[in-house]
Amino acid sequence: MDPIDFRSISKEDESQLRAACVEGLRSGDARRVFDAVQAIKWFRRDDDLLEVLMELLESPSKAMRGMALEGLGNLDHEGALGSLTLFVESRHDADEAAAAITAIGRVGNEATVLFLERVIWDEASFAMEVRERAVEALSDLASRKIETAVRVLEAAYASEELEPTLVDAGRAALRALGADEWDDRGFMTIDAELEPDN
Repeated sequence: MDPIDFRSISKEDESQLRAACVEGLRSGDARRVFDAVQAIKWFRRDDDLLEVLMELLESPSKAMRGMALEGLGNLDHEGALGSLTLFVESRHDADEAAAAITAIGRVGNEATVLFLERVIWDEASFAMEVRERAVEALSDLASRKIETAVRVLEAAYASEELEPTLVDAGRAALRALGADEWDDRGFMTIDAELEPDN
């Protein structure tokens, strides 16, 4: 069958797939949880799946928590944002906090821009890896036309206080956004627009 030839499924089949997804998430078996996380994209913004993923986020297993974070990004449910920001605040493990920031970038809205901005500038509270991931998350939000995210990226690029790594990340994010905008219009990216005035 042509992969582009998508067929709709019946309500009964959809219900069965959703039940299998919930069961997989609750199974405790890493392979089944992984498969269920990949299937979550079929059921975006589902309240019941949000509840199950929140439970999984409390797992004592780091691997399970990681899959819960990926699932929350796939679910695209704004109801996850409060828990995700709390998760970032409470993690001593930079890898987990960075993964939660990635999910925030995928799910976030304008209200999350201030949180991500604070993460970028708060070197005392957040590891560099987490702060860099916050720049990437802002880029995700900016690509969805959230203008406040663009302004924070511009501030990061123009900052004389931030570490060069973060300034460079801000510049790269703005370049990517500029390339997308110019590509949409059929023109080449003009890098000179990003050069500071001398």
